Amino acid sequence: MARLQQAPVVYVLGVVRFPRMVDVDRLAAALHPHLRSDYPTAVPIDAPHVSVTVGDEGINVQQETIRTWQFTSLNRGWAVILNPGTIGLHTVAYTDNRDFLARFANCIEAASQVPEVGIELVEAVAFRYVSRVVPGPDGELADYFIPTVLPADLPDAGELRLQDGIFAARYATGCGNLRLQVLRRPPSVLPPELNTPVTHANGWTLDMPEGDFAVIDLDHGMTFDPPVRLDLTRLKDDMTRVRRPIRGVFDRIVTRHALTVWNGEA
Repeated sequence: MARLQQAPVVYVLGVVRFPRMVDVDRLAAALHPHLRSDYPTAVPIDAPHVSVTVGDEGINVQQETIRTWQFTSLNRGWAVILNPGTIGLHTVAYTDNRDFLARFANCIEAASQVPEVGIELVEAVAFRYVSRVVPGPDGELADYFIPTVLPADLPDAGELRLQDGIFAARYATGCGNLRLQVLRRPPSVLPPELNTPVTHANGWTLDMPEGDFAVIDLDHGMTFDPPVRLDLTRLKDDMTRVRRPIRGVFDRIVTRHALTVWNGEA
């Protein structure tokens, strides 16, 4: 799949989940020296987390404070996330898939080589891509999407006019489940669950367009049950497998006109 020269991607998150470890401060202290050249700033962030479990005694809701460490690049465009069960990489300075996967694989490799971190098993790998689609000055948003995914005015509805809307779907893939959301005129570019203290700490407040716009939110994950032993070569292949359907769905929901614009040909 060819790289789009002016891709509308504004945020990307990659996550590898491993069996939960308790002392995340110790993990961060051991790992950060190996990543400091690219991510010199290390900041702990404490945020509330709500877990819901269902058992013989019914539904149990518990709230706890989860500590997350974030190692941030000097320009604050990239950051590594470390908490007791995951290591991730997220960015608002995405250029292309090859660059992102190389950076992410470097983080996992560094973590695997630090005895104090001790990542030996992998439970899941997942990616999330958020794109902001704004029509050109002489175009309309409908020029950029196939009709079935873009929320629109109802036919013959008189004075009814669409204010905002969401198309949402989930698809089974060969290796997991992929979720697609197309949000027209949402209240923020980042979905609510990504508007967190972790993204706020980097100053990642994405500009809201003044006119009509839409957000494409795609995520896809692969889980391993039971967990598999960490093998960097296999993990890189799995990352590519997880990411490929995301791009495939993206290309199928936008129009040829959109791809032409994002390739700088219009």
